[in-house]
Parts: sequence; structure tokens; C-alpha cells
Amino acid sequence: MRYLDPKNDIAFKKIFGVHKDLCISLLNALLPLAKENEIQSIEYVDSDVLPENPLKKNSVVDVRCKDALGREFLVEMQLYWSKGFKQRTLYNVTKAYSSQLVSGANFRDLKPVYALCIINDNFEESFIYRDKYLYTYTLRDSDARDLQMEDLCMVFVELPKFKPENKVQEKMKNLWLSFLKDIKEGTRSEDVDHDLFENELTKKALDTLEEMSFSRAERLSYEKMWDDISKERTVIFDAEEKIAMNLERGRAQGRAEGRVEGRAEGRVEGRAEGRAEGRAEGRAEEKISNILGVRNLLSPQQIAEAFKLPLEEVEKILNGNY
Repeated sequence: MRYLDPKNDIAFKKIFGVHKDLCISLLNALLPLAKENEIQSIEYVDSDVLPENPLKKNSVVDVRCKDALGREFLVEMQLYWSKGFKQRTLYNVTKAYSSQLVSGANFRDLKPVYALCIINDNFEESFIYRDKYLYTYTLRDSDARDLQMEDLCMVFVELPKFKPENKVQEKMKNLWLSFLKDIKEGTRSEDVDHDLFENELTKKALDTLEEMSFSRAERLSYEKMWDDISKERTVIFDAEEKIAMNLERGRAQGRAEGRVEGRAEGRVEGRAEGRAEGRAEGRAEEKISNILGVRNLLSPQQIAEAFKLPLEEVEKILNGNY
């Protein structure tokens, strides 16, 4: 038998967005839930959290569900890390949280919202985090770390950094992360860790992931998902490359103009002013050139986020009013 890749959205949803027992096990294994507060049952709900935007992958979460206590869980498998992913996850969580408050409801009725984000990429490159792969974000007091508001919780997992640990109480966490990390398209059953077959839940996930269990329509969707991801990465790579080229061009121009103006003045003050003005003009032109260079690749909102500029300023540049 051969398996498909569980990190593909179609496969991931086929496993955790259909089989409630597998989704419950994954959530209980990776979220910071006390034993007495573990999830017992869930119901799936509409996965739409954000409005549609040009990058379809970023408009919905992969799995969204609620348990019997009313707590909400957002689950997402992300193949590549992007700089705005944490902010998008926070937006998803806060929007899901605030949407509970219907007219006439009491704030005390609001239930916790959890986000579980599994990323097949590294985002914390610092040496001090070289062995850390699981990050839990909650609202805590800056001095008394044990004081926290537990209504919002975001868990991020760096899948490439994961290494199995010999802790009995974390058996399911090890099994699920091994399943997601090690199983790739074309993996044969004889190459799968025996422990994944021994556990009935991960065995069920493997059976669901088996290549022949996918219908023709599901397989076409699976292949299209890889194609969409490839196109999205190409667009982002091209945009980043163009920004880098424009930045270097702007710096060079600023340096050249500064030197020319400085020599023309023939005085120390003139040289200083020329360099300063050249750098300033170079930076301004550099910014405008960078923005115009990616106008066909990114939306105005995405450009504003990338350059950390007000949306109004970006729109003026795009409209030629600078």
C-alpha cells in the first residue's frame, strides 16, 4: 500500500475534518488542556472565518469545530510560513470569539477559542529555539506569569523541528506529529513506523490516507491543491525578489545622487547636505519603486502590510498621487 501526504489540505481535511475521533485525539494531544478539561465530543461547523481574498488558502481554516462545552477549535495545516500568519491566526481567533456574542447575550457567556496551527516550516530561527517546536500563546500578566486569561489560545507547531520524546503521557502527541511529519506522498506501508499501526487512531488515519481510498474527484482536488500552492509560492517569491532588486537599485541611486550633489557644493556642508538629501530622495524613490514593482502581484492591503505603511499612502502611490 502507498499513502498520500497528510499535509495536503485535501488529505488533512479527509482525516481530521471527517473523523471526529481523530480530530478529538489530535486536539487533546497538542492543546494545553488539563486532563479533566479534555474534549469529549465535537461538532463540525462552517470553516469560513475570514472573507474571501485573492489567496484562497488564506480565507478559511482547514477544520473548525465546537465541543459540548461550547469551546471552539480552529485547526490549520500550513505548508509554508509567512510573516503575517500569526496575525492572521490572531484575527481568526478573535473574530470567532466575538462572533459568539449575539444580540442580548452576556459577556460572561463567551466561550474559549483555541487555534492549532501545524506548520511544515520553521519560523523561529534563533539559536536559543533550535530545539523548541511547540509554542503556546495566551493572554498573561507581564509580571505574574501564572495569571492569565484562558479564553484565547494559539498553538503553533514547527513540524520540521519535531523529534519524538520518550514520555508516556505524551504518546499521542508523538504519534500524531510523527504521522504528519514522516508520511509523504508515495510512502509505502512497510516504511511506516510500527507504532503508528499499533495505535487504533493513527491506524485509522493511515487507512484513510491510503492512496486507493481516494475517489477520482478527491485525487484531482488533491493534485490541484499542490498546483495552487506551487503557483502561490511562485507569486510570493517573484514579489520578494522584485522588492529586493528595487531596494538595491534605490540604495545605489541614493548613494550616487548624494555623491554628485556633495561634489557640486565643494564644501563640507554641501557634501553633507548632498549626501543626506540624496539618501532621503533615494529612500523615497526606492519605496515608490518597490511598491509599483509589485502592484500586479499583491493587493493594496498586502502591500501595506509588507511595507508597514498606511493603506491610504499605498493607494496614493498606486494612483500616481505622490
